[in-house]
Amino acid sequence: WALEQEGSARAVASGDAPPRKTVRQALERYAAEVTPSKRGARWEDLRLTVLAGMLPDKLLADLTPDDIGAWRNERLAGKPGRPAVSASTVNRELNVLTSAFEHMRREWRWLKTNPARDVKRPRNPPHRKRLMTDRERDRLQLALGYLEDGKVETKMQQVAVAMLLALETGMRS
Repeated sequence: WALEQEGSARAVASGDAPPRKTVRQALERYAAEVTPSKRGARWEDLRLTVLAGMLPDKLLADLTPDDIGAWRNERLAGKPGRPAVSASTVNRELNVLTSAFEHMRREWRWLKTNPARDVKRPRNPPHRKRLMTDRERDRLQLALGYLEDGKVETKMQQVAVAMLLALETGMRS
């Protein structure tokens, strides 16, 4: 036991072995140091906060693709207190994890391999192709208090005009 401990201490000191960090500690450091430099920093930071709370406080070096696969299945199925999420959400979260683990592998040398790379991703659902019906448009205009021949006096009426313009021109949000 003593020889094992001394050997692992030497390996960490020489950079041959990863430090004893938990997944939570690693994701928190990644969120603090790497995420702010990204374009989608706000959303990635929110996802990392959620992921740090959901993934087990397991040592980073002990994390396997099976652990991440179990997390994926739990996210898709849900559990008491945590509703199920869509396959698209799981894929976005897996993208964040893959990027974080890859950074830890390449830059910090904390991992030998990226455990998220070998996890099978769920299939994304088909895109929605739904148009608003005339009846829905009329009801929304009524709810926003806008009559097409009336003046625009409130913010809600401005929203109605913007919505009508978007519908007529095919604009997106």
